[in-house]
Amino acid sequence: MAKRKFIYLYALIIFAITVVLGTVPDYNWDMLPYMSIVQKMDGVSSFDQIHETTYSTAQKNLPPKKYKDLVDARDPYRKKMAEDANAFKTQLSFFDIKPVYLIIIFLFYKLGISLTYATVLPSLISFFFINLLSYFWYRKFNLSFKNLIAVLLVACAISIPLATRSNPDTLACLFLLIGSYLFLETNKLFLCVLFLILSILTRPENVIFSFLLFGIILVGKWKKKIPFYISVGYLLIMAAIYFLIMRNTDYPGWNNLFYHAFIDNTANPLIKQTITVQQYLKVIRENLLNLKGIIAIVGLIILSAFVFFFRNHSQDKNSLYVFFYVIVVFWTLIKTLLFPMTALRFIIPPILLLSVVVVKKYESLMSEKHNKAA
Repeated sequence: MAKRKFIYLYALIIFAITVVLGTVPDYNWDMLPYMSIVQKMDGVSSFDQIHETTYSTAQKNLPPKKYKDLVDARDPYRKKMAEDANAFKTQLSFFDIKPVYLIIIFLFYKLGISLTYATVLPSLISFFFINLLSYFWYRKFNLSFKNLIAVLLVACAISIPLATRSNPDTLACLFLLIGSYLFLETNKLFLCVLFLILSILTRPENVIFSFLLFGIILVGKWKKKIPFYISVGYLLIMAAIYFLIMRNTDYPGWNNLFYHAFIDNTANPLIKQTITVQQYLKVIRENLLNLKGIIAIVGLIILSAFVFFFRNHSQDKNSLYVFFYVIVVFWTLIKTLLFPMTALRFIIPPILLLSVVVVKKYESLMSEKHNKAA
């Protein structure tokens, strides 16, 4: 009964935090392309009109300081996007590959939510459910009430920066967390795959995580024996969905994305770019060997140290959670090499997943010690 009352109280607290965060939406620049694509979905054909409506709506609904930041004349890229509709149109190819997020924005917009706020609502809702999922996940561990409160507070604090973003990252994080929970704590592989597919449809690069996760099944380390043809079938479905997204949009490819993000963001993304080894290494050096990058690396090392300390002092040295930890680390490294950015929205999802592993291994070690003492 006490636990049941606590979940209601906890849900109420998280809801209150979500409401408060909803009063201070971030409205990052990515909001503008998503607003434009939603207008195209709504049947507006003239892109000059879409461009004008996008910026005028943002100017109307955003605080003056925030809008000024989005069109900052000191930023050549943002200035050009605000003034040149054709240049802005070329940017949409980076954003229209996230159909689930776009459909949700469209639905909110058609329900009467302002187009600007409709880009934030999926993140706010996802933040609420991420923290609700954290409760049900951590509750499965044999934690004291005090420790449960502590890990829930940490999970909430970690996820707050995702709550007010005008992009699909929080929604994709929610789908990855649900898929991982189903993979680790249940035998419901079909539901797990369903949420992994939703994560791919929200951020296509999540296909990397999905494939790595299925590596655990293919090497026979999952809790249940799955026929090889079923595993391969699921992998083919996820791969097909990824390639369908790429094929049915104007996505310019990794080369152009990397070039646009790190080398020259004013270059036309529809013109094929070439990246030299020297350019790539320079980007890696400038984006990872800085304060934020070093903090992220040190954080990963600390989490790894905790996991392997608990593992080495536990009898359960090859648990599913340990293999999952390795998968998350590999996924983080691959993502970082492909797109070396240390923004919080890229770091938080793996931190949330790795934190679960740390708590799980701690709980296992404490349970073994308790059983020995008894």
